[in-house]
Amino acid sequence: METEKIIHKNLSSKGISYELTLCLWAGLLISLSLIGFFLIMKELNLYQVLAFRYFNFVILLVGIAIAFNIYHNKLAKNGIEYLAGLKMGLQITVIAVIPFVIFMAIYLMIDEKFMMFIRQNGEFGNYLSPISAAGVVAIEGFVGGAITTYMAMQYFKDNSE
Repeated sequence: METEKIIHKNLSSKGISYELTLCLWAGLLISLSLIGFFLIMKELNLYQVLAFRYFNFVILLVGIAIAFNIYHNKLAKNGIEYLAGLKMGLQITVIAVIPFVIFMAIYLMIDEKFMMFIRQNGEFGNYLSPISAAGVVAIEGFVGGAITTYMAMQYFKDNSE
């Protein structure tokens, strides 16, 4: 009986550290993907098509779904506990979005032509600064990540609960 408690405790702590490590790596890879996508669009001279920012939602969805699939295959064969999955998805989102937002804030401070384009063509553009535009990206990212996490959890949740 005592041995089972020790084993269970060790498995639980390994699961938590594995979960956090997975969230960190997934978030950083998603963030690099978001930055990479933006830079590719810039290189192709398509970065001024503001509608392409909605593809960031797809990048988040794919990244979170892959992380859930890895976690599901390694530790949660019957499915991911619902609240734990939501927490994991939101952690991934925060880790992914914050570096991307910082990158966008710095980029918009440097590229004044693009910032002027956003001011002229974006919704409420006249009121935007590089920081507030990055704030809009943050809100879009956090909301998109929450929606994506909810969507992915419908597939990966533990149905035995």
